[in-house]
Amino acid sequence: MTGTYIAVIAFVIAMIYLGYVGMRRTKNMADFFLAGRNLGPWLSAFSYGTTYFSAVIFVGFAGNLGWKFGMNVLWISLGNVFLGTTLAWFVLAKRTRAMTARLNVMTMPEFMEARYKSPLLKPMAAIIIFIFLIPYSASVYQGLSILFQQNLNLSFDFALYFMAVLTGIYLIMGGYHSINIADMIQGTIMIVGALLMVFFFINAAGGLTNANRLQRERFELHQPKPPVAAQQSPAASSDAEKAKEVAKPAPPAKPPVPGWVMLLSLVMLTSLGPWGLPQMVQKYYAIKDKSIIPKAIIVTTIFSLIIAFVAYYCGALTHIFFSPGESETIQTANGVINTVVLPMKGTPPALNVDALIPTMLQNFTPRSLTTIVLLLILSASMSTLSGLVLVSSSAIAIDLYQGRGAHEERKKSALIIMRILCAVFVIASVVIAKNQFAVIVDLMSVAWGVVAGCFLAPYLYGLFWKRGTAAAVWVSMIAALLINIVGYKIYGKAMTSVMGSAAMLAPLIIFPIVSLLTPPLPKEHVDYAFETSE
Repeated sequence: MTGTYIAVIAFVIAMIYLGYVGMRRTKNMADFFLAGRNLGPWLSAFSYGTTYFSAVIFVGFAGNLGWKFGMNVLWISLGNVFLGTTLAWFVLAKRTRAMTARLNVMTMPEFMEARYKSPLLKPMAAIIIFIFLIPYSASVYQGLSILFQQNLNLSFDFALYFMAVLTGIYLIMGGYHSINIADMIQGTIMIVGALLMVFFFINAAGGLTNANRLQRERFELHQPKPPVAAQQSPAASSDAEKAKEVAKPAPPAKPPVPGWVMLLSLVMLTSLGPWGLPQMVQKYYAIKDKSIIPKAIIVTTIFSLIIAFVAYYCGALTHIFFSPGESETIQTANGVINTVVLPMKGTPPALNVDALIPTMLQNFTPRSLTTIVLLLILSASMSTLSGLVLVSSSAIAIDLYQGRGAHEERKKSALIIMRILCAVFVIASVVIAKNQFAVIVDLMSVAWGVVAGCFLAPYLYGLFWKRGTAAAVWVSMIAALLINIVGYKIYGKAMTSVMGSAAMLAPLIIFPIVSLLTPPLPKEHVDYAFETSE
């Protein structure tokens, strides 16, 4: 434990130092938010990857979905790599860098205003970003605090406050400069930690072949069994029939959602979602020029392949190391595994799926590996949180306060306000995480569904289709909000991923229809926006 504490303290000191270095390089808002649009391929790729994957995937998503879907969860990792990373960079990076530079915009709300010639779109987009990225940030804090609680014997609240203070200091000081310097270090830690984690889990299960066999067998064993009808005596059957006659009919139960629908919705939500998330799109704004894109695609694809596959594969292995109801001893090539007992579904205490991976680390890996993986998830979370806080605070400081063409004094004060808003966003996220209103998957699904649903269609069509209109943007954003809100009202948490996916896909159909039914934008404006994007 002493070595773990020393490693974490050293990491904290390094992050604060990088914040100080970034602060010295930050002279204006463009420096704070985009590092002067001067990032090379390695920094751009690692910045994208470390923002994409955080404590959410290693703690909440991997354990929860690996337990639920078994090896089928690897479809999510394939989607994250090839749709959420490779194809996203190939399709979006060049156009985004060229058009945002041409329109002189730094944020998604500024892009909406400038591309669609509608000043009201900017405050609307800014409010959506600031409000709905808070639950996503809270999910990261929640996952990280659970990991600290399990592996450092710290209370959940202490771990939560510690992470909040560290994030605030590191980001408020240096902005995007400190993020970029740290991302290379954090990304390297993530790769090393992920490879070591999967190696030790496979080794504990008796090797790769044995691990895969045990996973298949025990996944089938853990599937819920259909209830068996109890035999009744004739007298009991007669009494039961009479009771049915006088009893009021129960309301019809909602039909269960097929497992493949839930899995497909999660693939779409976590893979197509980054195409419309402001904190991911920002990475394209900041690249130096189009010449670095091919190399960045290769680097970020390899990074995503390692991180996504390891996280979800380890999540699928939870069936080997846990047993619902009572303890089991499993024979492996390396000895035996004494499984960790999980309560049966519906009995107290409720199964905490967010704690599966942290518990595996605590019980089935050497302490030295736990330290490395702790730094892995800490690194991933720091980068993700930094991106979220930076984008969300910019929504107010840049898009609502500074405004286009503001004088120099207002621009300087906007930088101060942005730093203050970083702190406000962190505090709001901590309040949600502390109360643990939902499991991590639900928090993240709500946030991604709303934000990606509101921006994916307007952003994508805005880059490639000249006929898009402001009216179509408004209708698409309202549709995405309604689908999420109404879906949550009707189905509750059980359908957050399905509603989130629907909120992204529906506007892709709605947007072109409304655009064709409404007057086009002035030709000279559209030609200007597309001049350097063809």
